[in-house]
Amino acid sequence: MMNPLNRDTQPLSVSVCIPAYNEEKTIFMCLKCITTSIIKHFRLKDVVVVSDSTDRTNEIVERFIKLDSRIKLISNSRRLGLSRAISIAVKNTKSDVIVVIDADVFLKPCSIDALIRPFYNNINVYATTGRKIPISECSIVHAFWNIHHELCLIHPKLCSSIMAFRRELVCEIPQYFGTPDTFLMMLLEKRGLRVAYVASAEGKTLEPNSLRSFMAQRKRIYIQHLFLKKISGYNPPAFRFSLYAKALAKAILKDKGRILDYLACTLIEFFARLLGLFAFRKEWEKSYLWEKVR
Repeated sequence: MMNPLNRDTQPLSVSVCIPAYNEEKTIFMCLKCITTSIIKHFRLKDVVVVSDSTDRTNEIVERFIKLDSRIKLISNSRRLGLSRAISIAVKNTKSDVIVVIDADVFLKPCSIDALIRPFYNNINVYATTGRKIPISECSIVHAFWNIHHELCLIHPKLCSSIMAFRRELVCEIPQYFGTPDTFLMMLLEKRGLRVAYVASAEGKTLEPNSLRSFMAQRKRIYIQHLFLKKISGYNPPAFRFSLYAKALAKAILKDKGRILDYLACTLIEFFARLLGLFAFRKEWEKSYLWEKVR
C-alpha cells in the first residue's frame, strides 16, 4: 500500500495537465477557466499544456504565458496521444496531485477545488473525477452523459476529460492506451484504492453533434477497452452490463419524458460496440490517436 498524503500538512500542490491537439478554438477559454478557479483546498503550482498541435494552439498558449507565469507549454513535433501527454506532464512536475482537463472543457469556478477536497476527507481516495456537461445539439448525447452520471453515482469511475489523481499512483501510462482513465481505474481497483465522483466539479465540453459522429466516438472507445481487456483481463465499470442497466433505469426514472432518447442511446451504444468488435483487429494499433468527431 502506498503512503497516503498527510492531511495536516500545507495545502496540496496541484499541477493541471491539458493535453491538446489542434484546439485553437477552445484553449484560451479552457486556460482562463482554470487560472481563475476558486482556490481553497490546494495550491496551483503550474498548468502544463502538452501539445501535438499543428494549428494556432501553441501560439495562443504562448500569449497566455505572458499573462500567467504558471502556464507551461511542452510541444511535440508528432502526435503522441492522450496517455503519452499525461505521462509527460507527470514527469515534468513534482506536485502532490495531477489534474487532467481536456482542452475543450470549460470548468465551473469551483470545480478544481471540489476535485481536490476528497483527498483531504479520505486518505484512501487516490483519484477523483468530475461531471461532463455536453455542449451538443444531439439529445442522445445528453442522454448518454446522464446515464454516465447515474453510473458514477452507483460505482465511481474516472473520466479523462475531468479527473485528478495522486502523483504517486502512476509514473507513466503506456502510450497505446487511448483511454488513460480506464488504465488508471484498473490500477485503482486492483490495489483496492478509492475513486471519488464529485458531481459538483462540472465542466462543459464539446461533444458530437450528430449520431454518426457519436457512434464513431463510442466505437473508438470500445476498441480501446477491448485492447485493455485482452492484455489484462480488466473489464471497466461502464462495460459491466449490470451497472449500465441500473444506471439506465435510474436515468429513465428521473427523466421519464426522454425515455426514447435513453433507449436510442443504448441501441447506438450496442451497435457501436458491435462495430468495434469487428474492427478491433485492424484498428486497435491506431485507436489511441483520437480524431475529432464533432
